[in-house]
Amino acid sequence: MESLVRGQAVLKFKKEAIFLAIYNEKIVGFSSIYVENPEIYSLFVSPKFTRQGIGTRLLETLKQIALYKKHKFIYVNSSLTAKIFYSNRGYEIIRESGFY
Repeated sequence: MESLVRGQAVLKFKKEAIFLAIYNEKIVGFSSIYVENPEIYSLFVSPKFTRQGIGTRLLETLKQIALYKKHKFIYVNSSLTAKIFYSNRGYEIIRESGFY
């Protein structure tokens, strides 16, 4: 998990807010959002900690940032496996794309 976070940090921009979920002094999840353009850049929870509300809390934190900045939408490029996670939390598909 720490390796994933470090790897993502290389790509970070100044206008990005990053949040960590920590359990027993270990990173078990992370998320980030572009602050000026409300796009979720990352949201990941370790498979050992899924279905415990961590992803939902991280997503809610990103939503609060977008609301604070008065954005009306949050955009996310989701994997197929995360599509249900987002739709269960009220997010709607506006466009589908893929790799061919």
